[in-house]
Amino acid sequence: MTREDELAIYEVYYYEDGRIKGYSATPVFPVGETIEELRANCDLYIVALTKPVLEYGE
Repeated sequence: MTREDELAIYEVYYYEDGRIKGYSATPVFPVGETIEELRANCDLYIVALTKPVLEYGE
């Protein structure tokens, strides 16, 4: 999501019909209790980078 000319990854929640329901107030970041969990979480962030960039307030 672009917010104040800065790109970051936010959690975005959707209605079943694909409309945006809401999103996190602050950017999210990879985290895990083990290196394997952290690696798996980072993989999800890589997938997120293939998705369309949303503009804040859409």
